[in-house]
Amino acid sequence: MLHNDGRTHAGRSRHSCGGVGRNVADALIKLGMENTRLISVVGHDEYGKIILEGLGAGGKTVKRMSDVNTARFTVIVDVNGECYFNVSEMESFAAIAPELIKERQSHLEEASIIVLDGNTPLDTMRCVLDIASQANVPGK
Repeated sequence: MLHNDGRTHAGRSRHSCGGVGRNVADALIKLGMENTRLISVVGHDEYGKIILEGLGAGGKTVKRMSDVNTARFTVIVDVNGECYFNVSEMESFAAIAPELIKERQSHLEEASIIVLDGNTPLDTMRCVLDIASQANVPGK
């Protein structure tokens, strides 16, 4: 039983790459849609490196930045495996701005499909949708 009184609890941890957008892009690439592109940012840290290596060419539109940490989501589960609470570190998604999209526009226009995380600002989503619509993505 977890006690919320400041004590230290013995446990185990594991790390895995995740995030809805990253997971969708990774699955599409593994299913053969190699021209899938994920729009995101990662930090210049170990987690960012792992994500970019895992995506291969799908990460061409992911920007690695030294002034942000790669987004993380930590789930604390109880002895039954049920979520007790979680900690979300998603500040890096604020850096996914229209300027970043325009930097990567040529890669987006050539993509078979574009994956954009839903945590991005609305003006960024509009920018991506405009580019996709003009380039007929998906649809080639």
